[in-house]
Amino acid sequence: MQIVVEIAQYLTSQPEPMGDVIAYWKRNSQLGIFPLLTQLASVHLSAAASSVPVEQMFSITSLILNSRRSSMGSETLNKLSFIHDNFNLLSSELNK
Repeated sequence: MQIVVEIAQYLTSQPEPMGDVIAYWKRNSQLGIFPLLTQLASVHLSAAASSVPVEQMFSITSLILNSRRSSMGSETLNKLSFIHDNFNLLSSELNK
C-alpha cells in the first residue's frame, strides 16, 4: 500500500512555486522522494514518439465506453482509463 502513503504525503506536502514540472519530478527521483509517483510522472509527462499510444488510448476507451455504458461521465471514464494504464504498477503495490 506504498502508493496510498505516497499520495497522502504528496497531497499534504508544501506546494512548490510554479515552474518546470519535469525538473521537479527529476529532482524528486534523484532525492528518492515519491518514487512511485515519480514513475507515474515519467510515463505521463514524457513525449510520445509516435501516434501508437494515442490509438491505443482510443481503443481502450471504446472498449470501456460501449453501448451499455453510454451514460458514463467523463470523470469516471478518465479514472477507469488511468487504472487500466497503470494497473501493473498499482496491483504490484497493492499486493505487497
